[in-house]
Amino acid sequence: MNSNSNIRTKRDITNAFMELLTTKTFSSSITIQDICEKSFVHRSTFYRYYEDKYDLLNKVTTMIATDFFQNVNSNRESLHSFYEQMLNYVEEHKQLFLNLTIKNNNNDFATIVLF
Repeated sequence: MNSNSNIRTKRDITNAFMELLTTKTFSSSITIQDICEKSFVHRSTFYRYYEDKYDLLNKVTTMIATDFFQNVNSNRESLHSFYEQMLNYVEEHKQLFLNLTIKNNNNDFATIVLF
């Protein structure tokens, strides 16, 4: 498999996972089978990239936190500016933040973002 194909497959898995988070809770409802069906990949392909759904969750939350900090850190002239950028970012990605924190009881994500 070439690198573009790998990137596309991981993107498809990630997008499917994030879409599932809008309708199901992570710990009790989302399964590997759900993710594979939604992303149109075979189960073995999923396991080529991720150990389990918790590994996928960890990588997705890290990706979101990294993106968040890159956007916020690009212009940190003042504390006020920082908070304004942070709130704008959260507002732009409101549903995802709700799904990763409150709806799924994911304290790890809140810890990554806040600390």
